[in-house]
Amino acid sequence: MNELEIALLERARRGDDTAFEALAEIHAPALHRLAYSLAGNGPDAEDLVQEALMGAFQRLEAFEGRSSFKTWLSRILVNQTSRLRRSKRVREVMKLTDFSEAAQGLLKGIEKGIELTGEVRDSEIRMDVMAALSGMSPEFREVIVLREMEGLSYIEIADVLDVPRGTVESRLHRARAELKHLLKEYL
Repeated sequence: MNELEIALLERARRGDDTAFEALAEIHAPALHRLAYSLAGNGPDAEDLVQEALMGAFQRLEAFEGRSSFKTWLSRILVNQTSRLRRSKRVREVMKLTDFSEAAQGLLKGIEKGIELTGEVRDSEIRMDVMAALSGMSPEFREVIVLREMEGLSYIEIADVLDVPRGTVESRLHRARAELKHLLKEYL
């Protein structure tokens, strides 16, 4: 956390609502990307971000600083997403968004050094990556999105998902192998 976030956090803990709003504005774009990637649609993503921020505000005193504030918020959001999934008990089909760079980055993250073959249009990449992600188990999708799209470290992912680092490494290995298989035409 930088000095501004630390100062805002201290003020928010003392009851300064505007300080928490400033913290929320700092982290909302990343939270929304994460929520969209996990939930698969804009309306649910918006709801998840709002619920995560409300939960964080209500439990601000519970933030111990053992991880970054972003990691703590991400963990709350992942928990909210799990609750949404359980309550719906239906897999959602992910909609397309302006996801081209992240999709290409994800393909490159599956196996470093492999180039995309031929001329591949962005819309085709988006559709195939989103279809592959939507077909994966939630555990694999979460770890891939957090690592390859959000750029979190293994330790941060372990904190967000509340699992051991070894579990993150194992899930990420298996998720990458599954994605590699599903997206083999691009590799």
